[in-house]
Amino acid sequence: MQGIIFDFDDTLVEATVFFDRAKEKFARRMAELGFPAEEALVVLNRFDIRNVTKAGGFLKECFPRALAETYEHYCATNKSPVCGMTREWMETLGWQVFEEPVEIIEGVPEVLEVLAGRYPLFLATKGEVDVQLARLEKSGLKRYFEQVY
Repeated sequence: MQGIIFDFDDTLVEATVFFDRAKEKFARRMAELGFPAEEALVVLNRFDIRNVTKAGGFLKECFPRALAETYEHYCATNKSPVCGMTREWMETLGWQVFEEPVEIIEGVPEVLEVLAGRYPLFLATKGEVDVQLARLEKSGLKRYFEQVY
């Protein structure tokens, strides 16, 4: 049987844009605190990759944790005390990414409509199952797919 497999994030719906916006806010806050913003983004990426690797996948707590860990890293490096409110702000910033509305990429429904009439469509996603299934439901695109992996 022939079919077409689609990825979900950044193929059918926006995803990276929300993480990028959070990273921009994070960098601004780090600069306000006197830490090197651009360097902090590199360190953030390292913590995030480490967290995803340790978790065995893209679990939603990885990103908020990486934001807080990066802040704590710079506090320790600069021998500054960790402010609980600032740490909490960092984590909350990370969690807010998952509260963003689902934004379908322009033209996706029309393309899926045409293809679904000709081929079986399948969806593959690497994200956390509950998060991805909820986002798929909210998107209204679930009806096009025979199976979600």
